[in-house]
Amino acid sequence: MAIKPVHISCRQLYGMVFLLRLCNFITYLPSETSEDVTLLGILSLLLGSLWISLLLIPFYLLLRRYPGEGILECGAHISPLCGRATAALLFAAFLFNTSYTLAQGEIFFTSVIAVGTYPPFILACFAVAAMYAAKLGIQAICRTAMVVLGYFLLTMLLILITLIPYLEPLYLSPVTPAGALANGDYLASGILSGSYQLTLLLLMVPYVKEGAVRGFPKYLLVHFLLMSGLILMKGMVLGDYASVKSYPFYAMVSIARLSFFDRMDALHMVTWLSMTFVKSAILLFFTAQCLRRLLPRRWGGLALPLSSAASLLLAVLFSCRMDIFTAVRALGSSLGLTTALICGLPLAILLLDTLQKQRKRGNADEIA
Repeated sequence: MAIKPVHISCRQLYGMVFLLRLCNFITYLPSETSEDVTLLGILSLLLGSLWISLLLIPFYLLLRRYPGEGILECGAHISPLCGRATAALLFAAFLFNTSYTLAQGEIFFTSVIAVGTYPPFILACFAVAAMYAAKLGIQAICRTAMVVLGYFLLTMLLILITLIPYLEPLYLSPVTPAGALANGDYLASGILSGSYQLTLLLLMVPYVKEGAVRGFPKYLLVHFLLMSGLILMKGMVLGDYASVKSYPFYAMVSIARLSFFDRMDALHMVTWLSMTFVKSAILLFFTAQCLRRLLPRRWGGLALPLSSAASLLLAVLFSCRMDIFTAVRALGSSLGLTTALICGLPLAILLLDTLQKQRKRGNADEIA
């Protein structure tokens, strides 16, 4: 199934990936890790950059063999069955990710912004908005993502200016080898938190004009610098309070004040809503793209409505059952699943493609 000639820039590609990373950061809960350690978080960013680079080596080799094609197209080169299996695996992964994003957004909305609001109603609003954006296409979503990213950086600059009097470097604890080992869960979660968003790269490459590979080192550098700045700012403002407060980033923003804007947290609410909208839309878009490859051609138009309905139903389940929500969150950030999607799947396709070509070469030699 060929990709339509719809293109986005390399900047939009990595802007989208970074926006998803930011969305996870601002809705971070201390309970998701063992302890909030600021400098250890920066160490995890360094190790995460190396980890991500290693994970993407098989996909890079696939791109050299099939330039400009995504993981779905590469799987289809092996056989129709392999293409469908690849689409089914990614459909399941993106469906659960979309549902988790909707549920995560609803929990933040009903616990911080509009306490007591009926959760299924909020979920339905998020799902309808995401479906509409996904229907507009990847170009519209990526353009919106760049606007939201620019708005976030601008508001964070204003917030940083107002928080300068509250910055206290003494809140930062030094990192020792013993401390790093004692907080191994936190270190691992920090490394993985920047990894799973890159599953988008496996699918977005066919839509990028050029330079997807060349832009990756720049992305890693910008990602490290900006995320380190945010982690340091949060640590120096909140200190140990960040390890016990729900949504510590929101708590930090709530402290900020400007003479002409007394409620800086309102800016954060707009940022969070926009990020959740963009993240849900891009995940739903690729969920539908994977499902479209599994449906008969005449039913392809139902892929987006079916994906939206399934995502909404699962999101309602996750929102109502916190034990399931926690289990899905743990599964999504697990080492095994992250490695399987980003590294294992491209590696398997690469090996199958190599074996298939060797078999064809051997048959050609026998005939000759």
